[in-house]
Amino acid sequence: MEPNDQELSFYSKHTKDKNPSVNDLQETIKRLEQKIQLFQGELNRLKDVQKKR
Repeated sequence: MEPNDQELSFYSKHTKDKNPSVNDLQETIKRLEQKIQLFQGELNRLKDVQKKR
């Protein structure tokens, strides 16, 4: 679940920009929230696997 280069460049482009537009920031937040949901899903799956052992 490593971020790909395209995503990394997307994040760095918007964080390097001193005055990113609100739309860029909202888009970045949306992407990060999706990532968080993916990681939480993966974490819950791993916890379930651990419980079954």
